[in-house]
Amino acid sequence: MDSSLAKDMGNRAWSKAWNKTKTFFGFPANTILVCIGVILLVLTLVPFGSLILSTFANKNPITQKISGYSTTNWVNTFAGEHSNQYLWTPLGHSLLVAILSCFFAILFGGSVAYLITRTNLRFKKFISSVFIFPYIMPQWTLALFWYNLFISTNCPGGHIGEIQALTGWAAPTWLCYGPFPIAMVLGLHYAPFAYILMGGILRNMDANLEEAATILNVPRWKIFTKITVPILKPAILSTILLVFSSAISSYTVAATLGDPVNYKVLATQMETLLRSKTVWQYGIGNVISMLMIAMGLIILTFNQMSTGSRKSYTTVSGKSGQISKQNLGKVGKWIVSCVLVFFVVFVCIGPMVSFALESFLANPGTGDFTRFTLDSWIDQKGTLGSAGYKGLFFNEEIWTSLRGTLVVSVICALIAGTVGLLIGYGVAKKRKSKMASGVNALAFLPYLLPSITLSAIFFDMASTFSAAGFKFLYRNPMFLA
Repeated sequence: MDSSLAKDMGNRAWSKAWNKTKTFFGFPANTILVCIGVILLVLTLVPFGSLILSTFANKNPITQKISGYSTTNWVNTFAGEHSNQYLWTPLGHSLLVAILSCFFAILFGGSVAYLITRTNLRFKKFISSVFIFPYIMPQWTLALFWYNLFISTNCPGGHIGEIQALTGWAAPTWLCYGPFPIAMVLGLHYAPFAYILMGGILRNMDANLEEAATILNVPRWKIFTKITVPILKPAILSTILLVFSSAISSYTVAATLGDPVNYKVLATQMETLLRSKTVWQYGIGNVISMLMIAMGLIILTFNQMSTGSRKSYTTVSGKSGQISKQNLGKVGKWIVSCVLVFFVVFVCIGPMVSFALESFLANPGTGDFTRFTLDSWIDQKGTLGSAGYKGLFFNEEIWTSLRGTLVVSVICALIAGTVGLLIGYGVAKKRKSKMASGVNALAFLPYLLPSITLSAIFFDMASTFSAAGFKFLYRNPMFLA
């Protein structure tokens, strides 16, 4: 009888647990969060574990064989003979570039957002539409545009660039290579972030706050610093976090505008080390990869802490009206509008004009504007460059690459859009639950990780755990998506 009673109680417990499980998964939001949470855990924790293991492994970069495990890689990275060259100097360069990029992004994006939403500026629709272009364009196209524009005979290994050919002025090296051009290009690329985030707040800001201050005869500058800026603080902080995390892991811009003068940042230094044929340099590259991921985790934690609390402002005044716009004056609005239009056209449309012009030059990249040709477009003999390329319309490699790019882009867009929509739905429905917060953090984490670091992780997994079924990661184009 006791055994039957115990069996009955066990059946009831299982039945109760099963009913709770069915009830839990009966809500679509719970099912979505659990499924996506498991997938994100696998795609983040497994690679992280592999990378952590690699930082302690003494692996031969040629044979991919591990001879043992030790803390040698960490010691060499932080306190080794070449620690300044491989870690501390590139880290300082990365921090400088990231900070300057944040400054330029907020300066350009915030200024345009304020002028469009809070002044009587002209050509608002044109500026608002075109200003998004720099973010649509790949980073390296802006870097290449900057290079073509400012390269001169003053630069190491330089030649006559577009500005020198047109004006005769040879730009100094610091304007073409180094931290300033890298940060400027990244700042222009991410300025639309600041414009979208800050512009939305400025456009929808409650007019009561400024009206109350105006009634009290508060100066305009004080209204801006004491009311407008505090309200913009969340948008500014979000912009800083996004731009800083993206800039510190940027590779293409730093490689284009930094490598010619040996200006190394963490991303370019890591790529160089991971390509090394020596065990100790390869190990340092893995440690730097781990450090870049740790920086992303710190930024993510700071973002979670900053958005965890919400502040509100309450005013006692009359009925709210429309937000008053600052009058730039009859002459001032045209001057500011023309200057801003010129800036937007130069930054957003200038790269396309520059690349189109270079494609018609007989000697592109030399500043020789005396000879024009269509060879870059229609050459069929394969006489272009030292490698013997054909023109664009007859180059099979370019068309194959274009098809591959489009396929990966479409797959990536479908996956990102679908998964992002599901995560947004699940998090919105279960906003106060710990599970929603965890999935939200896991979903945001990959954006903070350098793409070159992720590729290094999956390559390392494919080489280290090929016998465990991870070999398919190596040279798999589908994993790009």
